[in-house]
Amino acid sequence: MPDVYSIRHSTVEDYLEPAIHEIKVQRSDLLGELRKPAKSAAYRVLCGQCWFVIRAGIAEPEEIPPEYGVLIGHASHLELARPAPKRAHKPDFATW
Repeated sequence: MPDVYSIRHSTVEDYLEPAIHEIKVQRSDLLGELRKPAKSAAYRVLCGQCWFVIRAGIAEPEEIPPEYGVLIGHASHLELARPAPKRAHKPDFATW
């Protein structure tokens, strides 16, 4: 189960733009997640964009696979380190 699964507020299926955000505040948690390629493959079935939101200082964006976008959480703001690649994805009705 992802930390955050979101879709745009819309009644038009083509505009939903589902996204998954995995939030990591400890390096060990991030590394454990990265050792589970089947989990990330399952996420890509559910969404058009996957993101890691990491606490500043626990990793460099280059350590995270390129299929993920990277947001870095600072005390007062989020920093976009790398945008997530967009894939066309239309979730089935049961998902949304």
